[in-house]
Amino acid sequence: MKKTLLLAGMLLAVSAAVASAAGPGLNLGWGAFCPTNIGSMAGVTDPCDGSNQTAGLTNLLVGSVVVPTPPPTVCLAEDWFIDLQEAAPMLSDYWHLEDENQPGQLNAGGCRGAQSASGNIGSLIAQIAAPSFIGTYLGCVKTFWGNTPAGGVNYGVLIPDGYPGIVDPRRARLIGHFAKSPGTAMTGGSQVLNFNVTLDNNHQIVDPLNPPAYVCAGCQDGVCLVYNQLILYQPPGTPGGDYTITNESTRRWVTWQTVAGTDCPGPTPTHKATWGQVKSLYR
Repeated sequence: MKKTLLLAGMLLAVSAAVASAAGPGLNLGWGAFCPTNIGSMAGVTDPCDGSNQTAGLTNLLVGSVVVPTPPPTVCLAEDWFIDLQEAAPMLSDYWHLEDENQPGQLNAGGCRGAQSASGNIGSLIAQIAAPSFIGTYLGCVKTFWGNTPAGGVNYGVLIPDGYPGIVDPRRARLIGHFAKSPGTAMTGGSQVLNFNVTLDNNHQIVDPLNPPAYVCAGCQDGVCLVYNQLILYQPPGTPGGDYTITNESTRRWVTWQTVAGTDCPGPTPTHKATWGQVKSLYR
């Protein structure tokens, strides 16, 4: 799906403390599992030698929410926010996933984003429709949003034209919006899938038989990704109103190229937004 820029935002620090008790809140994990499943991984590594690229392997990032009680009774849309920080002075080419000419910007496409000149279709795909899911996702409700929800995703970075809310050159933000009609009730205490994000392994090296010539450098850098916020929307006047969820259930952060001692999610910013700020992205 087309990735666009979020045009407003605010950064707040998140605590480095990680909740240990499962309960209502956000979960994030690598692999085709519900993020509270034992198979869900907190970190992945990649050799960055072209072997995974040649094999056509991809990395799957899955987010879910354990629904609070009392739950939404007429949930019809969601917005979710993932913040990313790289263990480098600035965001590497490998994590420049933004498309060219995003709304409000005249920007060049990132090294791994969609670019018309090069024909690159981009390395990031985010989905929620049930047929797109791989595996069983044991323990998750994967059909809540149905087969054809409307929506899209946005990948924002600090670019020369400016990106409100991203104030650190090491950071990026992924935002998703999905909606259905009519809205339906959620079940308190159930774990509902919010998204799956596929990242391919392309753009690692030109020729694995020769000294590495990286197409998009930075694959080997450590990265921390934090699922910072979910907004569940209900029709105006619905008892309970909209739900903004920022707390963790079991684990709302993961790493890429896991490094011992990495302070994740300590340094990664949180993001807050209103429906008015987000909905303009999908007009």
